[in-house]
Amino acid sequence: IALGFEVKVRKAFKLRRTEYDGSGKKVKEEEYLDTAEETEYVKPDVKAIIFWLKNRMPEDWKENVDLILLDLMLPGLKGEDIIKKIHPIIRKSPISGT
Repeated sequence: IALGFEVKVRKAFKLRRTEYDGSGKKVKEEEYLDTAEETEYVKPDVKAIIFWLKNRMPEDWKENVDLILLDLMLPGLKGEDIIKKIHPIIRKSPISGT
């Protein structure tokens, strides 16, 4: 489902049959419905995939941009290691108030 999928759908088509005599004159014309099977591609539901990933793997798929930036700036560090690394930086920040 994450890549999408194909589904077979039966569709109705309106067709016309025309009969001619030997001289090329139209003798009979009829319209009828016929059905055919067609394969359609169903695109993946990206929002559903994002929802599933955020709920099933919150550590790997978080939406908080600050945490994502920290992961990029401090690769390989998790949890307490990140806090230990950034704590001195936060304490020196003019925003922290200390």
